[in-house]
Amino acid sequence: MRWLAGLALLLLVCGAPGTAPAKSPAEARCGPSGARTVLITDEVRVAYKADNYSNVERVYGCWLGGRTQVVYDESCDDDTGCYGGPELWVAGRYVAYANFDCLRAQACGTVLGVRDLAARRSSQHAGPFSIWRLDIGSDGTLVWTRGADSTFQESKPPWRVEALRPSGEFVRLDESPDVDPASLAVSRTAAYWTRAGSPQVGSIAPADGGPVPQSHRVTWHAAEAAPVDKRPARGRCGPRSARTVFLDDDVRVTYRTDIDSEEDFVWGCWRGRREQLLFNELCDSHIGCSGPPGLEVQGRYVALLSTGCTSGAGGGTRVDLHDLARRRVKKGGGGHVGELGITTKGTVVYSAAGDSYCQPQPPWSVIAAPIASGSVTLGSGNDVHPGSLAVVGARAYWLRGGTPQSAQVP
Repeated sequence: MRWLAGLALLLLVCGAPGTAPAKSPAEARCGPSGARTVLITDEVRVAYKADNYSNVERVYGCWLGGRTQVVYDESCDDDTGCYGGPELWVAGRYVAYANFDCLRAQACGTVLGVRDLAARRSSQHAGPFSIWRLDIGSDGTLVWTRGADSTFQESKPPWRVEALRPSGEFVRLDESPDVDPASLAVSRTAAYWTRAGSPQVGSIAPADGGPVPQSHRVTWHAAEAAPVDKRPARGRCGPRSARTVFLDDDVRVTYRTDIDSEEDFVWGCWRGRREQLLFNELCDSHIGCSGPPGLEVQGRYVALLSTGCTSGAGGGTRVDLHDLARRRVKKGGGGHVGELGITTKGTVVYSAAGDSYCQPQPPWSVIAAPIASGSVTLGSGNDVHPGSLAVVGARAYWLRGGTPQSAQVP
């Protein structure tokens, strides 16, 4: 099953100067021999394997290079064999899956769930429905849109917005024939959708107020799941000493600190082609190299969010957008950036304010910057919530004074 658009990943992988985990997810094996790695972040490694002897397919997850955990486990169909695994999403320590199936019975249905790799626990939900869109919140909450219950793959009103919390609690956020099921988007703290064209919002902020990473829909060739299949993003990217901080079937991003020259480097590769230097910056003279910039990946596009707060008075943030397939870059963004997202067509959308000694100076603005043209301001105000931004398709959502706002993105 395929959904219409991929989602982005925000990897804030900065660490303390001179420190690194004993074994990164890119270095430690995850799953049994022959398992195919389908995603690497700086925290998580996800792998898949179909066992043709027992006709079982499994998804494995490993947290910070630790012990292998089974995220998803299903018996393959007796007649058609193993199809190629479920759709997968990752947000921080959480790995979510959704699998729609009509093969093993006359009725169709969906099984979805999430595995907390740090706490080593799972929650799951199933029913006679097909999902239109799905995303995972920063606390492991799954949010999806769907139609009315149907055992024959029919998607029809009333449309529903539903959620599954890591505790296993099921929540229905909205139900109406006027809900647009394709409009669902999830920010770091909220879920958005439209009803009769008007934006709606539901809070999914972490209860403990902890880190709130954005999610990423895993890009892998699920229908070609055998370990011998071509893996476009495999192969070296940058020098041998560069550490992989992101990997899927299309993109590989690596990072290295050069101690001799006191510089940070980030390289990107598109489908195994020649590496591109995405980022190169001198480390701070007082604290040294503090790690790579924030990364956000959407298809062939990689956005880099770098801050200059340790380099002198004034500081500020810069947003650069790279098109790895066409080898082009748009440098821009400035001031103090609060949140960003990328559309499927290469427009970076971010919230930004003025900057004074690395402190934001409202008003906040929501800015859209297509890779091929100039920037456009979608909205602004002192009461814009900078961390509420979410992007889906060609639409951006954010909160202003607690009220959801939305605009089309050029």
